Amino acid sequence: MRREGETGAVLLTTLLVMSVMAMVAVSIMDDVRFALKRTANVEAYAQADWYMQGAEDYAQTYLQSLLQTTEPAALNAGLAVAEPIILPIEGGAITLRVEDGSDCISLGGLSENSGRKLFRQVLETAGWDSLSAANFTSVAADWVDADTQALPGGAEDYVYLGQSPAYRAANAPFSSVGELRALSTMTEEKFTALRPFVCARETSETKVNIDAIDITQAPVLAAILGGSDHLSTAQQIIVQRPPEGYQTLAGLMASPAVLENPLSSEQSAPMVFAPAYLWVEASVSYRQVTRHAVIEFEIQDGQLTRIFKRLGTDERRPDVLKTKT
Repeated sequence: MRREGETGAVLLTTLLVMSVMAMVAVSIMDDVRFALKRTANVEAYAQADWYMQGAEDYAQTYLQSLLQTTEPAALNAGLAVAEPIILPIEGGAITLRVEDGSDCISLGGLSENSGRKLFRQVLETAGWDSLSAANFTSVAADWVDADTQALPGGAEDYVYLGQSPAYRAANAPFSSVGELRALSTMTEEKFTALRPFVCARETSETKVNIDAIDITQAPVLAAILGGSDHLSTAQQIIVQRPPEGYQTLAGLMASPAVLENPLSSEQSAPMVFAPAYLWVEASVSYRQVTRHAVIEFEIQDGQLTRIFKRLGTDERRPDVLKTKT
């Protein structure tokens, strides 16, 4: 027969055990809840990545079909007024914005004297004085060349090792336009001024679609013509462009601006009359996940080849107000 004191002890023990079990149950349920949420997040992010891959494949297939069925003049006109392509998906949407990428100076040209000259000239049209443009061209050329000997006004490892944190020159082609920020003497103000006029490509060849280039990109054309002194001529070439475009070199040569300021073969060599590059900015919104990417395609003999892809928004081209002519 139990004593009265023993009955109280059993009750307290039972309550203690039940309290511990309740705490364990709550802890297990929290773990299960967080595990389910974590699994759902992982699935959503993985699915968004697959949708982004699908967006790239769709863009390449669609643009390849467009190239095969559209004349250059119609393609130029279509890209000039193109609206974003929106593809609904379950739980979100894919958005693609396509632009003609043939309106910038290739940073790959810094490996050659002609490319350095062109880069210096676009710096001048972007606001650099002649001395600063020459020095920064040397800085950029030293960044990509394989040696450790600085060019006049340039910068090699000894400059960057003195930074905090310290780093070295890349000794390789620019992998992105944003890499320009790492160069000696570069400021955010200068980078913002230069960003619209350059692009990160390994090729040293610059091609500009004269039938699509916008008036806001006139500094690029001025650089090709010889520098800031030619900005007025570049603007006239763009403004005087017929609605259907110049279409051929002969048509360009017959324009009033060129008749007044004849072009040399060196000046006209980078000019083309159809897109040489296509720039695609893709966004995926899926459930609570957002993914962004920029993709560039090169067009050769009617075929698209992807030459650049970068996740995120850092490499997006600046949103400038463009007035199509």
